Amino acid sequence: MSDLSTAFTRQVGIEVPLICGAMYPCSNPELIAAVSDAG
Repeated sequence: MSDLSTAFTRQVGIEVPLICGAMYPCSNPELIAAVSDAG
């Protein structure tokens, strides 16, 4: 187990707890689409 392992990372099967979300009010539909497309 790594230092970044948490209940959340184990549950969703990821190694790093990195989650992206909208940054209201400094985001726009284009930014959200670009982040979504990048994975």
